[in-house]
Amino acid sequence: MTAQECINCRKPKATHTCEACDEPVCKNCLQVLDIATFAFLKKIPEELKYTNYCSGCYDFTVAPKLDEYNEILDRAKQAFVFFK
Repeated sequence: MTAQECINCRKPKATHTCEACDEPVCKNCLQVLDIATFAFLKKIPEELKYTNYCSGCYDFTVAPKLDEYNEILDRAKQAFVFFK
């Protein structure tokens, strides 16, 4: 594998890099995570602080945490708050 070959699709000219594993990724395979995605977490884990991910890192690291985070947000939206 050359330095310019995408780790996912093996096409040449990978112009981006996965920030989690430092592997080259092409524009079509790049998974971009908005920096405000985990805005309501008190402390964002180190592996979720990146913005550019390859499919493998996104699927195994980000997706499960994002599903869990969204589930908690949905439950929080259903909570009632009463003010005195």
